[in-house]
Amino acid sequence: MLLGVVFYVIIGPALESLGSYICQWLEVQRSKLVVKLTENKKKVEDMEDDGTPQYNTNLIGF
Repeated sequence: MLLGVVFYVIIGPALESLGSYICQWLEVQRSKLVVKLTENKKKVEDMEDDGTPQYNTNLIGF
């Protein structure tokens, strides 16, 4: 019975907080990737708008 009370009062909330911390860490990592992706898309759009020649890469396979 004492173990159940200890789990309910201490261990349960601690595990919940740990899970919340891990989810927040994953969201931060995901947002960093989104920022990098957005920067790369912007660079590609700027390169296309500069008037640099665009290469047509239509390949025909046999």
